[in-house]
Amino acid sequence: MHLHGHLYDFILDFGPVYSFWLFSFERENGILGSYKTNKKNIEVQLMKRFLKESLVREEDMNMDKHFQTVFNDLTNKQEREEDILNDNEIKWLNRLYSTLYHHDEFTVCTSVKVCKELYVNGSLIGSKTSRSHRSSYVLAFWCNEEGAIDTDCTDLTPHPGQIVKIYMHSIIVDGFAHPHYLAKVNWFQQLPDNVRHCYGKPIEVWSSDLYVRDGPAMFIPIQRIKCRFVHAKIKVGHRNVIVVSPRERFIL
Repeated sequence: MHLHGHLYDFILDFGPVYSFWLFSFERENGILGSYKTNKKNIEVQLMKRFLKESLVREEDMNMDKHFQTVFNDLTNKQEREEDILNDNEIKWLNRLYSTLYHHDEFTVCTSVKVCKELYVNGSLIGSKTSRSHRSSYVLAFWCNEEGAIDTDCTDLTPHPGQIVKIYMHSIIVDGFAHPHYLAKVNWFQQLPDNVRHCYGKPIEVWSSDLYVRDGPAMFIPIQRIKCRFVHAKIKVGHRNVIVVSPRERFIL
C-alpha cells in the first residue's frame, strides 16, 4: 500500500505503469516454476525445457498429416491456410522486396500461407481476427504517410498499426525459394502535433478510423516490428482517436 502514495511521482519519472511493472516477469517465473525437475542442475533443466518448447512453437516440423492435427491441438500451433494474392498485393510485394534486396532479380510467388498468430522469441504476435487480437497492435519504424517504406527515417518515433494477417511468403532467387514471414498491417493515420502529443511522451494520439493509404509499407517483415502497444479508443472533439502507450519489450 505504501507504493500507492508514490505512484504519481513514478508515473512522472518512468511513464505509464504498464511500461515498468513486472507482471510479465512474474508470469514467466510461474511458468518456469511449474516445470518438473529432479532437483539436480535445475537451471540446465529449465533452459532445456524452455528452448525445446520455443523450438516446437516456432519451427516447421515435417510429420505425418494424420498426426499434424493432434500436434496442433497440443501445442496451439496454427494451421496455415493457402491464399492467392491479388494484383495490387503482388505489386506492393515487388516494391517491398526491391527495397529489401536492392535489386529486382527475383520472382514473387502469387500464393501465400496465412496464419492468425505467430510466436517469435517467446512473444506472441496476433492478428485482427485471432483470439490474441490485443497482440496485433504494433509499433515500427517502417511506414510514412504516403504508404511507402520510410527508408530515410524522417520520423524519430515509431508508427502504430494493427496486423490484419500474417503471411509466410516466398520469392524465387536463382532458382531457390526464400521464405519470409510478413505481417499485413493497417497503419493508423497521423494527427496534428498538438493532438498527437497532448498527453505527453511516451503517450501518443493517432486517428483510429483513418488509415495510411495502401502501399508497399502495408507489408512488413516480422523482425522489423519494434514492439507492441496497449491502447484506448476514445473521442477527442469530433475525432475518433486511439491512444497509444508502448510496451517496451522488443520483439527481437
